[in-house]
Amino acid sequence: MKKVLYGLMVGLISLMLVGCAAQAPQTPVQPQRPSWTMNEPEVEGSDLYFVGISAVWASEQDARDNALVNANRRVIEYIGTEAKAKFERARVSHGLSSDAIDPTAATRDFQRQVAENVTSQVKSTKWYMEREETATGKGYKYFVLARVPKAALNNAFKNAMEMEKAKAEKKAKEARDAAAQTQAQKAADMWADMVEQGVVD
Repeated sequence: MKKVLYGLMVGLISLMLVGCAAQAPQTPVQPQRPSWTMNEPEVEGSDLYFVGISAVWASEQDARDNALVNANRRVIEYIGTEAKAKFERARVSHGLSSDAIDPTAATRDFQRQVAENVTSQVKSTKWYMEREETATGKGYKYFVLARVPKAALNNAFKNAMEMEKAKAEKKAKEARDAAAQTQAQKAADMWADMVEQGVVD
């Protein structure tokens, strides 16, 4: 009888231990993010690469679309920053006052050109997805590696610089005194130089 009771107790304890082990929460193992998700922008040959990161969405398609929108925004922001730095250096080297040239306005015009003409050429090359918990359940978060040709950016830059040059030439013609005319002509010369330079090497 004692042996039977002992056997039942051992069996019961074993079942309890197995049951507890089966109910123990398991930590999901996330795959390691690819290195390209952390390096941006990258230049390879005649292309620039940018990383777009989505918010967490319930729909996988919405997350992918959002990642592409974010990549486009990164292109516009990065190129705008590069262009503004070029404008500032050119303004100083041509001896122009801040009244004669407005790098901020020129940057805005250039970014508009990029948004209108370049973003259609931003193409996805790699995707990476993670699942994240939200208040309403698991959502999708996407990373996209997007490629944009340097030529497209430089063409948009050239068009924007041509517009700035035309504005400066008009200003020089309409100037009421020699000093204003000189500054406007210097600005036109500066924009002409910028047309040849491009925004990315």
